[in-house]
Amino acid sequence: MGRISIAAGTCAALLGSTLAFANGESTKQPTSGQATVEKTCAGCHPGPQLDAVVAAHVADQEPRLALDAFLAKHHVPDPELRGEVIAYLVSRLDAR
Repeated sequence: MGRISIAAGTCAALLGSTLAFANGESTKQPTSGQATVEKTCAGCHPGPQLDAVVAAHVADQEPRLALDAFLAKHHVPDPELRGEVIAYLVSRLDAR
């Protein structure tokens, strides 16, 4: 029984975070993701190039969902860290 309740709890948590992304909600702060982006992403995707790459991946899609799907496969498999990076990248998009 314990494994079933753990699996159900995990599914509920994943569904909740996916729904929060779909509704444009995030409790992550952009500044948390900024350090990660500067340390791990900016080497290959500096400044304006990063903005262009992000814009290309979210074109005609809800940005948080598109970035979540992309970053899960592109160097940010950890969901917690990915949420922070997404918050920062979306803040960059919004500032454009």
